[in-house]
Amino acid sequence: MGLNAPNATYFCLYCNCDAVSQCDMDQVWTNTGNSKCTKKTVLFSAIDLKNYIPDELYMLLRISDILMEYLFNDLFKKKEFEKQIKPIVETAFKNL
Repeated sequence: MGLNAPNATYFCLYCNCDAVSQCDMDQVWTNTGNSKCTKKTVLFSAIDLKNYIPDELYMLLRISDILMEYLFNDLFKKKEFEKQIKPIVETAFKNL
């Protein structure tokens, strides 16, 4: 379809978000399409970009990664987390 890989500089299908700014939650990206990436030749010209469904697993993993990072950043700010919850979480991760 001429799209870039998920690890490209301008990877998003729907906006001009770049790889450096993807974790910046203060920016607002509008759904105008990606005009900054260099498009490759389309392999399947019969498939319209509007009919393309992105990989749900990749999106879910990236979103959950960012949410978990913010969760642990907030938890480390609290004193009771260090005393009570942190050892329980560490042992649970070691058991996994």
